[in-house]
Amino acid sequence: MSPHKRPVCRRDERQVQASPCQRLLAVLGLLCAGAAMLALPAPALAASCASVNASNFNGTPIHGGDTIWFNAIAAVKGIDPTQTTSVAFSSSSITFTAGGTAYDLAVPNSTITFSPAAAEASTTYDTVSNSWITTVPASYSGNVFLSGLAFAVPAAGLPGGANPVTWSGSFASATPGLKVQWQWAAAVYTQFGNDYDTDGVKPIDGDKLNPYRDSDHAGTPENERPFVTGGARGGGGSNYTGSYSGTVAVVPCPAPTLTMQKAFASPTVYYGFPSSFTVTVTNAGGQTAQNVEVSDLLDPSLQLVDANVTQGSGACTTSGQAVSCQFASLAPGETVQITVDFLAEPGPVCMANADCVVNNTATATDATGDTASASASVLLAPFPME
Repeated sequence: MSPHKRPVCRRDERQVQASPCQRLLAVLGLLCAGAAMLALPAPALAASCASVNASNFNGTPIHGGDTIWFNAIAAVKGIDPTQTTSVAFSSSSITFTAGGTAYDLAVPNSTITFSPAAAEASTTYDTVSNSWITTVPASYSGNVFLSGLAFAVPAAGLPGGANPVTWSGSFASATPGLKVQWQWAAAVYTQFGNDYDTDGVKPIDGDKLNPYRDSDHAGTPENERPFVTGGARGGGGSNYTGSYSGTVAVVPCPAPTLTMQKAFASPTVYYGFPSSFTVTVTNAGGQTAQNVEVSDLLDPSLQLVDANVTQGSGACTTSGQAVSCQFASLAPGETVQITVDFLAEPGPVCMANADCVVNNTATATDATGDTASASASVLLAPFPME
């Protein structure tokens, strides 16, 4: 069950007092430099790769208990069909005011990956990182599902005509020269699933290169179609995504820069004795790294015991000799650390009666495809006999 389906809305109760300068210039149709506007505050945008797309709802009232399916699509220009290219969308929110209440909805992060190895497009929802993962063939150049949010309408309902409704977020990619053109839409459903992966979100437009052989738009929740109705930006019928906003173009920021260090607790470990090593990952770039995964496959002579996050917020899983640790995000300058416990054992290469040097490498990746790795060596040896 995904823990993301009921975003929290916040009533904006700030009263902004206009200065005499503001009141005078408002009459003149001008704006004081640096003065606060008596309107909805614009989303805070930290970089040029941040993008804002504002539109509105139609006049149809929305009943309490219904669900608004906000969905965005993107067309990415500059893709090399022979290379794997990823675009990350993060720090995303939807803001609007309706019925006297200001709503500020957090939207899941997302990653679109154009892969030469992909024969068909797919969209899944990762409940560990709470993010959308869409993979498409690298040769595809049309509209791709970017991100989506199912918002449960409060019991009192919402009046129609909310204006503006603003979707904002930041784009980043490790591939230079890309241009993203994106739009968003919103449709109302009288019933909607509680798990995004069961909603059947369509990854791309059309009836080819994806599991849904129909003409629906990217972002259509295929398994919820019988429940669509009018409201938000849709009119019901077969308008499963709602009508699209205008198109906004943005150049993604450079990807975050991950750096890694790895160190064994001791340079020498005797066979049969426990020890550990640490893996440290730092975001040395100027953009937040999203969906960071650290992986390590231990040599058979380093029998894996456990792996834990010892600095930062994340979680590790183990399977056999493999370690995988997930971090939802790393802010610029943020560092996380993992400690892996192992038992030194003779193996196919390391003999119990001889010294043996074992080299081990860990790798970190993020949503944009940025990758870092670090290696370290340890000497395994027989326990010295007197």
